[in-house]
Amino acid sequence: MNKTKLAMIFILLVSLTTSYMYGFFAANESCTAFVPAQCTPGVNKSLASGANLGQLIIDGGGYFLQSNGDFQVFLAKVELSAAYGANFEELRACLDKAIENMKIANSLYYEIWQLSLALDYDPVVLGKLKGFDYIGYQIKNGLNPATFGAVSSLLKKGDVRGAYRAYYLGTEKLLAGLKEIKAVVDANQVPVIARCWRLNQSYLELELFGQYIAEVFMNLN
Repeated sequence: MNKTKLAMIFILLVSLTTSYMYGFFAANESCTAFVPAQCTPGVNKSLASGANLGQLIIDGGGYFLQSNGDFQVFLAKVELSAAYGANFEELRACLDKAIENMKIANSLYYEIWQLSLALDYDPVVLGKLKGFDYIGYQIKNGLNPATFGAVSSLLKKGDVRGAYRAYYLGTEKLLAGLKEIKAVVDANQVPVIARCWRLNQSYLELELFGQYIAEVFMNLN
């Protein structure tokens, strides 16, 4: 088996694994900050989708991470194109999947943000967020200081709605970046590598942002 096929199999395995792990990496359990209970399995009849906040967060995280997986496959193909040439049909297919999944994620994060505006905060959970040892947790776990700083600045004020808004705006930015690169590929041109770097960085930063939110909530005593 040649190196190209091995690389594709590896990326596919990573993508498939990621798609089954999203329940723990995208602001999960932040739904506990609101009342009435938003993390209990079931439906919310006030929503067209019928899902409560907790379910929407899981779904949004799943589509976001799947879009990231699609983009990583695209990057792998761009990497390999330096030696084997670009297959623009395959590049377009990867970007189409990344865009479609990001569109759904963006829509879900907007719904999450809007639903949170209609809910009341749980004062007990807000008290725990304000008393959390953010500095100690960051140092102990070697977290990215800039990204965790953005998370802690919101959560220690109890601004969970602000975190959802940031996630929604972040996915909107990613969607615009994907479409920009897609336009270049549609013209049968390899995108400027620096643009791929920056979009990849934006994916990683937003992924860490959501993961750090989940970490804080999962470690509240």
